[in-house]
Amino acid sequence: SFWGLTVVTNMFTIIPVLGIKIAMWFWGGWVVGGPTLTRFFTFHFLMPFVMLGVIMAHIIFLHKTGSNNPMGVYCVVDLVPFHIFYTLKDLLGMSVFLLVFSYFVFFNPTYFMEPVNFWPADDMHTPMHVQ
Repeated sequence: SFWGLTVVTNMFTIIPVLGIKIAMWFWGGWVVGGPTLTRFFTFHFLMPFVMLGVIMAHIIFLHKTGSNNPMGVYCVVDLVPFHIFYTLKDLLGMSVFLLVFSYFVFFNPTYFMEPVNFWPADDMHTPMHVQ
């Protein structure tokens, strides 16, 4: 909805100096309209792929160089090899996340929802629970 999009994109205005410019770019001018929805949906479509690329780069660099100690002292003795430690850690973390996520998706999809979300929309005024 245009109202929801206005609320979300107005959050960019709290960024000092660039906030107004970012919000204006999202809006496509001074008014929220069709171009704003297109930009917002495009942003939401592309961001998971950008995140996937950054994660893959992180894993590739970690695999190539290993992990050093927090002090930044480079010594081969201090490096932790990528395999088997990080591979098992990542697989365990992903498995636990997918298990919990799958429970909510398949068995209890409305657990995190508000009952207000099921009320019919009235685009003529802001909902009472938001005011």
